[in-house]
Amino acid sequence: MPFCWVNMIKFVDLSVSELNELIDSWIFNERNRQILKARLINGKTYEQIGELFELSDSQVKRIIAKGTETIAAKIPKEKIKTEYRTKPKMTQKCTKTELIASC
Repeated sequence: MPFCWVNMIKFVDLSVSELNELIDSWIFNERNRQILKARLINGKTYEQIGELFELSDSQVKRIIAKGTETIAAKIPKEKIKTEYRTKPKMTQKCTKTELIASC
């Protein structure tokens, strides 16, 4: 059997208003809410957010990681889509059935 590996990619199907509601409902610190919205909704970089809030990039990353972990646990399961992408080693083909059987 050929050796294969999988990239599991999770997609979340949320509108901006749903994401806003999750952040407002589950992130209790006002500054952290603003930081999460700046990153997840407005697409600001860690550096831009750090400058706005006078924080280091690593502090911003920690706040965003904790916040996204918190709200991810609250996303309804029907909003989460999973996609599996297989990559065969050295051009050998690997079927999805073989891959699932090897897990």
